[in-house]
Amino acid sequence: TDAAINPHLSPHLLQTDAAINPGSSGGPLLDSRGRLIGINTAILSPGAKGGVGGNIGIGFAIPVDVVRRVVTQIIRHGRVVRPSLGVNVLDDWRRRSYEEQLGQPLPGVLVVEVVDGSPADRAGLQAARVRGADVVLGDLITHVDGEPVRQVE
Repeated sequence: TDAAINPHLSPHLLQTDAAINPGSSGGPLLDSRGRLIGINTAILSPGAKGGVGGNIGIGFAIPVDVVRRVVTQIIRHGRVVRPSLGVNVLDDWRRRSYEEQLGQPLPGVLVVEVVDGSPADRAGLQAARVRGADVVLGDLITHVDGEPVRQVE
């Protein structure tokens, strides 16, 4: 849909100055040779919340590699299949607050919920819990597939 978006919340979108007008969402974003590079999805409209929205010449598109992956999944499975570890983690700013309160670093992301029956549950991951005024730390995810995890994103 044509909507105002926060580009900081959507880091995987392509930014373009191509004209994207209401009704153009879902249309192709083409390069100068006519090759598909994305699907138009939104415009930046800073005044939209106050009811004074408008196109300021910044648009966003879903990259073609994402489109291909999603379309292939829909064709094969009838829906988009998203892998999940089965955890929810604490926001980075709250984790930093905990670090300050504890006086020690908490490298990685702090698990705050483990979904029953999920891969994380089967692996034995433990969520942090609150007991009265105290926080009992659970597991920290510090690496995934050998790569360090330093923040949620």
